[in-house]
Amino acid sequence: MLRLEDDPAYSLVAQYKTGEVVNCALEWIESNRKGGQTKSHVIDHFVDCILNGETPIITSEEGMRSQDVILAAVESNTTKLIVKVGV
Repeated sequence: MLRLEDDPAYSLVAQYKTGEVVNCALEWIESNRKGGQTKSHVIDHFVDCILNGETPIITSEEGMRSQDVILAAVESNTTKLIVKVGV
């Protein structure tokens, strides 16, 4: 289970089925809000690959899986419930 921004000391907490807990203290989670991430070059790289017939570093399948994880994390944070990914 991933917990985002609900612990005062750790912005990301990963809890595994084995009981192991990994705490990550991050400065901030990147976003497109003012002062946040504005140019990661991921989209630029993807467009360049399309234009040049190359394979992107991050595949569309990997992008969709990442989006599923992010949406599940947001839902879990909102509902305070465990949300399964890829179900």
